Amino acid sequence: MSAPLIMTSAEHQAHRALQHLMPVLDPPAGALPDPEELVALAEGRLAAGDAERVRALIADSPAARVELRALFPQTHARLFETEPIQIGAQVLPFRRRVAWTAGLALAAALAFFVLRPMGPPAGVAADVTRAKGQLRNGGEQMLVMPGEAVDLTLRLGQASTLDRWRGATPWAALIRVDADGATIVCTHADAVCRSAANTMGHQQVISGGAGDRVQFVFLVANQPADLSGIAGPSEGADARIKSAADAAGGALHPVTPIVIDRP
Repeated sequence: MSAPLIMTSAEHQAHRALQHLMPVLDPPAGALPDPEELVALAEGRLAAGDAERVRALIADSPAARVELRALFPQTHARLFETEPIQIGAQVLPFRRRVAWTAGLALAAALAFFVLRPMGPPAGVAADVTRAKGQLRNGGEQMLVMPGEAVDLTLRLGQASTLDRWRGATPWAALIRVDADGATIVCTHADAVCRSAANTMGHQQVISGGAGDRVQFVFLVANQPADLSGIAGPSEGADARIKSAADAAGGALHPVTPIVIDRP
């Protein structure tokens, strides 16, 4: 028989919660006894025949053994000859309600942490400026002559604390949408589009006919997005880009639309 495990009160509370949490997340196979009979067995209220029947069911069922040990460790130790966890010379009672409350609360917290989708980075800022000459705006759009260049810049922002704990790193892609369709220009990891660890920059030469509209949009997320479905005709491009952003838990940051000016 092994020696008792000695731990502090705080360690014991964490141990008890984890004991119950693991069966909740990954329960073993096997039948479970009736809850009322389980409580009656732990409190010694069952008749000898019924007690032996419930004990036999528990002995044959891994799931029942786990539940008994999590909810009533003293009964588990008494019936199956194992040592209870001790704090000094005192063994703390393990109440069913406390076990379920602590276990389920911890399970819910862990599930929220693991299953919660990553959100987009915070503090993102996107901009477009003319590479040369003075900025010419036409209302809510930028007027650019064919062959002129524009500078596109992005501050990647930062992942939230929870997302950083999960290994999140801000990631971005630059997409161009014009009359010919949607095109992936580059991601921030590409040399042509990377200016610093937390910024993205690219210069684009504007081509097309007079009156054509060119839209640049940054897709920003805390993980790489699947860009394979974005390229294609201009019809439905916005929906395809949004779908890629949603799937990665990201956000879209369009810059001022560009309209090709007449000479």
